[in-house]
Amino acid sequence: MTAPPTWITPGDAATLVWHSGRGEGAEGAAVYLVAGPALDMPPTSPYFLLASYDRDEFAERLYRGEVDLEGLTACSPAAK
Repeated sequence: MTAPPTWITPGDAATLVWHSGRGEGAEGAAVYLVAGPALDMPPTSPYFLLASYDRDEFAERLYRGEVDLEGLTACSPAAK
């Protein structure tokens, strides 16, 4: 596992945003279409955590607080 990022510290809050698909934008950048009540007002945190809606077991573990940094990075598209 790589070292934790320096731009966020353990314990900082993040807004959880579920997505059900990923597209590709200009120059190959990932593009996600997200909407919902969590985005109706300014978030309480400047950080977002994108989670795939079709990963039920991950969602359950995430809500129970059972996902650590290693678990988050293992599910990252960059890790695959």
